[in-house]
Amino acid sequence: GKFRPNDYFYNYFRLGVDILIDGEKHDVKKFVLHTNLPSHPLFSKYDRCNFQVQVQGENPERGLDTVINFKSDWKDVTRLLGEPIGKPVVLDLSADHTQNPFGPSSFCGYQNMIFEITYGYK
Repeated sequence: GKFRPNDYFYNYFRLGVDILIDGEKHDVKKFVLHTNLPSHPLFSKYDRCNFQVQVQGENPERGLDTVINFKSDWKDVTRLLGEPIGKPVVLDLSADHTQNPFGPSSFCGYQNMIFEITYGYK
């Protein structure tokens, strides 16, 4: 078969961002934005990314877009974006018998976005 170079990441720990680069075209494929929550297994590995995503608000007479940011609650995200596409994917890091006080995370997908939802300490 034809050789296909591997995709690769640039990690910017101080900015709280990972960037996935296509190994062949060298285009950006994905941004991973870290919120640095204490209930996340990667807590303190990354600084917080103070991201903002503008979405069309559900109140068009105001004429303003609404923002989802690193402080947004999951209820606010679903209020603005609706229900996720499909069922969430659950990641339980304690399943590999390591000590994990955080409990499982859920990954919920929307068009062009995936949110990881953590639920805090067990």
